[in-house]
Amino acid sequence: MLTIIIQTFCCRNLFINVSSTLQLAQLAEQWGYHRFWLAEHHNTAQLASPSPELLIAWIIAQTRHIRVGSGGVIPALQSV
Repeated sequence: MLTIIIQTFCCRNLFINVSSTLQLAQLAEQWGYHRFWLAEHHNTAQLASPSPELLIAWIIAQTRHIRVGSGGVIPALQSV
């Protein structure tokens, strides 16, 4: 299994971050990937969107075959 991992930083422009995410999804599709996952973060000021469903729908509308989903990261609710 081959995976692409990219991290965007809060100091970058929100439009650039979201556009870069779409571009990466499109490239992943061209490279033959079957799935593209978005991390869902909570309790942080570094959010691109509080609703990953909207970002997923936007990416799906601009790709052809790749499956898009999200996974949650909720540090405050995880036991140590």
